[in-house]
Amino acid sequence: MEASHDADLPRPCDNIRAIEVDFVEIDRDGSEAPSPPPGTFLSNLLAITSLRLCLGDAGGIFTDAAESLQYKLNIAPSCLERLPSFDFSSSWYGTHVLDALQHCNNLQTLKINLRAVTAEQALFYPSDGPFKQYHGREEITMAKLHTLQVQMDPRNEILLHIKAPSLVNFDARFHPNLKQRSVYTVHEIGKSHFYLFLELSGCKESLRTFGIHDIMTSSEVLSIILAALPSLVHITLDNVYIGDHKTLWRSLSGCTFLNLKVLELLRFGRTEDGGMIADEMLKFFEQRGKQPCQVFLAFRKAVDEALDVSNRFEMPFRRRIQGSGKSLGWQSRYSLLYRFFSGNDSPKTRNRTFTLHHAFVGSESQL
Repeated sequence: MEASHDADLPRPCDNIRAIEVDFVEIDRDGSEAPSPPPGTFLSNLLAITSLRLCLGDAGGIFTDAAESLQYKLNIAPSCLERLPSFDFSSSWYGTHVLDALQHCNNLQTLKINLRAVTAEQALFYPSDGPFKQYHGREEITMAKLHTLQVQMDPRNEILLHIKAPSLVNFDARFHPNLKQRSVYTVHEIGKSHFYLFLELSGCKESLRTFGIHDIMTSSEVLSIILAALPSLVHITLDNVYIGDHKTLWRSLSGCTFLNLKVLELLRFGRTEDGGMIADEMLKFFEQRGKQPCQVFLAFRKAVDEALDVSNRFEMPFRRRIQGSGKSLGWQSRYSLLYRFFSGNDSPKTRNRTFTLHHAFVGSESQL
């Protein structure tokens, strides 16, 4: 017997604003449970504003991970059309996220986590992969999207099928394993999918924050990308290996970045010349003018060393660089940078700050 419901009375589900759904198991008892009609999942949740959807470990859920290609999410389009916030995480094969995004007309914040998706799952090659059905189609336009965060293999082509003309915040995280990082190199600007995404979206002027993490590229490619984003307020380069910082900062010498307030250069390797980075950064900011900017510079710790890269400090470092002055290497360079950014010498630059992270390798005498 079905329970009756008075249409004039509110239902409990009408008060739900956020929901999280995890697919962790497939029924394998052999029964033929009836499937819900297509497009009915979440159809009764009329007021949700935030959906987090996690498609769990395909290898653990399915006998063969490729089986995940055969499953449809069947999320009600009426639910997706109203969503302002969507967080999608998946290790399944296929184009489930694009299938859902086709209906997300009012999306403002989108988070996509495909880091667990591997090259073996054929998400990268248009000739034979699941994305083939989307090639030749017009990109999915999300006119209201202002924040996009992606975590994925840098070869993943999903960004080539999305347009976000009003995007303000963009953050991309790639492979954290440094031993594998050299495999995922983006040396040619044409192969940089996130650059092509920004180009096709036409959001270069609207973009305010730009962050990339865990990738190896070239200084030429990175300088082209940054130079094309003149309105940036916040730049984060985290665990980004580019090899030649001198070329990067020299290439950006003509870019004023008048709105730039925060520059984060995080987790640099020990093999990179910190003094040279400081020299070129100083030249860049001298040419930029007197606009205040906060700079964070951190060096990646070795696996066998116990340095805490998150422990920021200013005053201990300030006392050290103003101490004996025995070293003319790192100490003199960073002393100059500290005075430049802190603005001790001029009222016009007094708001400048330069904050270092406690991530130096070696003894103090080696700084």
